[in-house]
Amino acid sequence: MRRRCALSRSGWYVGNQGAYPAQLQALLRAAGIDAEVANAGVPFDTTAMMLRRIDKDVPNGTDIAILQPGGNDLRFFGTKQQRAANIAEMGAPVTRSLD
Repeated sequence: MRRRCALSRSGWYVGNQGAYPAQLQALLRAAGIDAEVANAGVPFDTTAMMLRRIDKDVPNGTDIAILQPGGNDLRFFGTKQQRAANIAEMGAPVTRSLD
């Protein structure tokens, strides 16, 4: 069985091979799990921007989606309440597409 994970973490300053998705894929494959881990991270991304692109970045057939929003909302004048609402909304479509 082929498992795919879509992640929202870019690996800023570490390059593609040092980024979390590449490291996770290597660990899974070393454990005998045929996995493709897609790096859907975008530097300086906010939860609002993640929410707008989640359907594209987590396509149907994705077995596991790891959403890892950072702190950019607050850096770019977002509110804690809006960040929480965006995260809650992101979870709904991902859960439906994984069923």
